[in-house]
Amino acid sequence: MAFEVDDIDVEHHQGWSVAVHGFGRDITHGIDPESERLRELPVRPWAPGQRDQWFKITPAEITGRRLTTAGSGSPGA
Repeated sequence: MAFEVDDIDVEHHQGWSVAVHGFGRDITHGIDPESERLRELPVRPWAPGQRDQWFKITPAEITGRRLTTAGSGSPGA
C-alpha cells in the first residue's frame, strides 16, 4: 500500500512531498486494542465525503523531498 501527502506554499515558492510504502491492512472492524486505539485518533480529511474504512500501513519505506524554486539557495531544489 502507498500513502502520499504533499504541501505547497505558493507565496514562498516551496513545499514538500512524503510517501510511505508498506504492508496495509483493513482495521475497520478490528477488535484488537491497537485497531481500536487507531480508530480513535483525531483524523480530519481535507477532501469531502464519507469515510467509513480504516487502514493501517506498516512502513517498509518512507521517502520525501523538499520542493524549492531554482536559485533559492535552499537544499532539495
